[in-house]
Amino acid sequence: MIFQFSDIEALADDIEGIAPCERLSRPVVQMGSGFRSIVIRDAGGTVYRLGRTRSVAKGYRFEVALLPLLRNFLPNSVPNPHMVSEPTKRFPGGILAYSGLNGRPMRQSDVDTDGREHLAGDLGRFLAALHRIPGKVIAGLEARPSLTSRSDLISMWADTSRTLRDCLEPEEMSRLEDWWNVRLMASGMEDFSAVMTHHDFWHENLLVDGNPLRLSGVLDWEHARLSDPVVDMVPLGYLGLGFAAEVMVAYESHGGKIDDNFKSRLARHRVLREFGGIRYAIRHN
Repeated sequence: MIFQFSDIEALADDIEGIAPCERLSRPVVQMGSGFRSIVIRDAGGTVYRLGRTRSVAKGYRFEVALLPLLRNFLPNSVPNPHMVSEPTKRFPGGILAYSGLNGRPMRQSDVDTDGREHLAGDLGRFLAALHRIPGKVIAGLEARPSLTSRSDLISMWADTSRTLRDCLEPEEMSRLEDWWNVRLMASGMEDFSAVMTHHDFWHENLLVDGNPLRLSGVLDWEHARLSDPVVDMVPLGYLGLGFAAEVMVAYESHGGKIDDNFKSRLARHRVLREFGGIRYAIRHN
């Protein structure tokens, strides 16, 4: 179930009610709304993420434990949460609060501006640094599945195929089944060394600032885990394959490893991401 929030000022009162140490400066504005969180900011610049599903609270707690371990390895800012709440009746998905970072969320149109090569370079540099972080750095945290193993893919298909079969024509479903069996179940999908991944490197989770625009920060780390490095490249394709290719060039120039199998897995995971969206809708809508 996805929880809705409407009256922003009432939300501020409710946050203060469950977290007496928090005093939100008015006015409070809504900054955004995603699949899993609504984001508001008070006049003092503090950001509050409000979970929209019960599972989000666990991700918030993981993020609070993770970010102090990663911060010094990264070339750009990440949040420094000062408050995380357990689920409550009013906020079933919990609350995460941190001082806002410089910049604004990246827009798709930003890749059409002068100086886009600087932005592509920053993204490639950030991902190369993230993927170099030794796995032992997070050894004390909750072990998470990579979501890219054969068993994970089989689970994804089991969760989505019935709904897809109900929505697609028989010929369409047959083509999809053939693609799944030939491409995703083929050898090579598990042929990677797991690295530290953000796992939701969507442009709205990236902060940009300056002229020309430069990467200033990266948000929303609740999905982070050791996984296939290609998963962090997939969302960049929505900004245009040309821009994504520029990021990959920068990634390699900063030490990231890209070979033919990387490119093959990337092409498959670009389709697989859509299955993730379908599964989310099935589970929560």
